Amino acid sequence: MIYFLQNGQGSIKIGKSVDICHRLTVLQISCPDILTVLAVIPTESDDHIYHDRFYKFWIRGEWFSPAQPLLNFIASIQNIRISYHT
Repeated sequence: MIYFLQNGQGSIKIGKSVDICHRLTVLQISCPDILTVLAVIPTESDDHIYHDRFYKFWIRGEWFSPAQPLLNFIASIQNIRISYHT
């Protein structure tokens, strides 16, 4: 599945995982901010499709600025909100 998550600074990560809860746990270990899953697309497609689509907002790695076109796209997806708290 493709996931869109946000850190406490507002940056959005676009990634792929077969187990989003496990992936969130692994990412949270190395991030001081609470990470929140904004949306999930249950698909086998490649996350690079979305990296390419939103390349104008790329920061580093798989992280993107929370620009309005990206936020609008995320809002158009059936949202699954999961917060990870330690």
